[in-house]
Amino acid sequence: FAYNLHPGFITTARMIQDMGAFGFAANAGAPTEVIGAAAAWLCTAPEAREMNGQWIEGQNLTAELGLLPEWDSPSPVSVPAPGRRADRRA
Repeated sequence: FAYNLHPGFITTARMIQDMGAFGFAANAGAPTEVIGAAAAWLCTAPEAREMNGQWIEGQNLTAELGLLPEWDSPSPVSVPAPGRRADRRA
């Protein structure tokens, strides 16, 4: 199976360390665990087969499925590529 998993804006430790000096709010992104949870679900859940060949917004998928109970809000700067759907729904 193949998916195009779009991570959206993900905050990394390096961004927090380096980008503050430039006035960049690195903490506006989602934690790395969010896209990891989406990727793990796509690799292990039988229901993920239905999404074969689709563009998937990783943050939305994680929030919709409640994969990380302590996180439920996609980053406000999570924008799909031009011409792509914003989420996995038809």
